[in-house]
Amino acid sequence: MANTLSFPGWVQGVLRARRAARLRRFLAPLNLPDPPSVVDVGCGIDGRSFSDHVPGSWKIVGVDHEPVELVRQAPPNFRFVHASACELPFGDKQFDLAVSIGMLEHILGDDYLRAAREMQRVARSWVVMVPWRWAPIEPHYAFPLFGALPRPAQEWLIRHVLYRDRADDFVAYHRDNFAWRSMAQYRRDCPGSRIVMAPTFDTMAIVGGEYLRR
Repeated sequence: MANTLSFPGWVQGVLRARRAARLRRFLAPLNLPDPPSVVDVGCGIDGRSFSDHVPGSWKIVGVDHEPVELVRQAPPNFRFVHASACELPFGDKQFDLAVSIGMLEHILGDDYLRAAREMQRVARSWVVMVPWRWAPIEPHYAFPLFGALPRPAQEWLIRHVLYRDRADDFVAYHRDNFAWRSMAQYRRDCPGSRIVMAPTFDTMAIVGGEYLRR
């Protein structure tokens, strides 16, 4: 709900180019086989946030809880599986890479740790993109240091500055769908991982596993 803005075509093009460059940066620490098998956890209804920016030879299985009939992306190298990130229907180390783009910050409580462990279980390596808690401009709310603020301060900003016309709806959505975790927590919950920061300092990736260059 927080991302409700639409942009002109040229802006969308710039954003796509930035996403592609960011993904290359996050994948660079891994020495993956060519082509790798990939599971994209939390792929959404089209999977394009990842599949559009990698070679067509990469075989990608997208996983999300969205209904199958809503899935729009159907290239030869992409297959959709309806499942929960907390209980992935795959064998141990079945994939070379588990990737997750902007999902883990939306999973709260015990489910967060289950989802993190499932990605490490089913893949030999992982790239998990999340917003940096101390981002100068938080990517969901476009407000300075929003992720580092105490929860009451975040909710005050939502009510009185960011979404005054729909404050109750956005506060409820915010409570149920957002958690900004520290680098230390991600390192603890994804052992052996490296934190890679985006040049814009708004997003980071937890990168780890067998294919991580030492």
